[in-house]
Amino acid sequence: MSDKKPLKQSLKNMLEAESLSGQQLRNLNDLQLGQADKVSWFKQRRRLLTGGSAAIAASVLFVSGRNLFSGNGAIQEGIIRDVLTNHIHIRKLDIETSSINEVANYFDRLAFAPYLSSQLDKTAFELMGGRYCTLQGELASQLWLRDKDSGEMATYYLAKYDRQHFGELPNVSSGEIPKVLYERGYQMTIWRESNVVNVFTQSASG
Repeated sequence: MSDKKPLKQSLKNMLEAESLSGQQLRNLNDLQLGQADKVSWFKQRRRLLTGGSAAIAASVLFVSGRNLFSGNGAIQEGIIRDVLTNHIHIRKLDIETSSINEVANYFDRLAFAPYLSSQLDKTAFELMGGRYCTLQGELASQLWLRDKDSGEMATYYLAKYDRQHFGELPNVSSGEIPKVLYERGYQMTIWRESNVVNVFTQSASG
């Protein structure tokens, strides 16, 4: 007798192999509810994506898309459009430096001094410099960060927050967890710290 499994059973086994384990689901839920240990979001993300990455990414996308902008799709689309336009169509840097202090001193047209958030895993990236850009019509900084392992370039955006242009965003200063969106093969992690919008963008495979 042939030992080949029926097609239906083979598909069932394949789907079960790609699904999240109970522990992974609990970890993901903890992150979204803000109950996870207070470690860097990016370090936690790397730990979670060790197994079942595609299923976890899809789950994060579903939760984020539902909650991120309180139903204001136009704001969400605008932020995604501006971020991807700036990320994909790389332009010349206004300042080339690995010093965040030099970057902070250079961007004097902003209402704040650019910084590298504690949400970033600074040991994994090298600052390359930055340039002025706009998000939702608001003046912003775009900082380039090179992944030390892969050599890929990530971009990090900072802009002054106001609800009219950016909607409701998770405020990490109040203990809320950054939200994640996936679009066109890129991952965008979005949050605010007090009155500054932060968007970190990299390849979704990074």
